[in-house]
Amino acid sequence: MPIFLISFDTPSPRDLAQELGQRLLGKQLAKTGFAITAYGSLATLEFPDPEKEFMDKVQSEVEAWISDKHRSLRLRKLSGKRQKQNLGMPTEPEEEVICLEIRK
Repeated sequence: MPIFLISFDTPSPRDLAQELGQRLLGKQLAKTGFAITAYGSLATLEFPDPEKEFMDKVQSEVEAWISDKHRSLRLRKLSGKRQKQNLGMPTEPEEEVICLEIRK
């Protein structure tokens, strides 16, 4: 299963992450249990066990949210691989990471 994140590199990222999280819950796209992590000027939403159609629906909803309420924000989709390491030795197989990056 891929890991699905939405990252915020914006002024007041925690507030925006909470706003978007509430919108996704209200539209019943997301279920409770996703994590909001905030550190300084960055924040992330992480969704456990996403499916492809869920990620597509969330991306569409994020695009609508930006065009409706936050036109100064920009969205881009990134993907890559993540592998846990233990003193230079791989301990687990690679995981696919898909990230929607929202920035000013």
